Amino acid sequence: MKLLLLMSIEEYAGELRKIMHRHRVQVFSETNIVGFRLEEQEIESSWFSGGDRGVYSHLFFSFIGQEHAKELMDAVDRYNRETDNPHPFHGYLLNVEDNI
Repeated sequence: MKLLLLMSIEEYAGELRKIMHRHRVQVFSETNIVGFRLEEQEIESSWFSGGDRGVYSHLFFSFIGQEHAKELMDAVDRYNRETDNPHPFHGYLLNVEDNI
């Protein structure tokens, strides 16, 4: 079993929901987050804004099987490569060692 974590800025969260729906993620949770970057960067290369301006984002998470997780991560990677989204999705898979 894997813990899947996906992040998107507010404007593209709907696209990430569509990807999860197309790949039949049965159960997931979503929470609003505000991201901050303390160091200054060019805005085009930055996920989060600099200074005290936060960027509204979404964090999605789901516990799913390893094969399903790989398929979904591949789909998210493909979306990032094939679209003009200047703020690509971020995804992480964590091993779940124990569950009850």
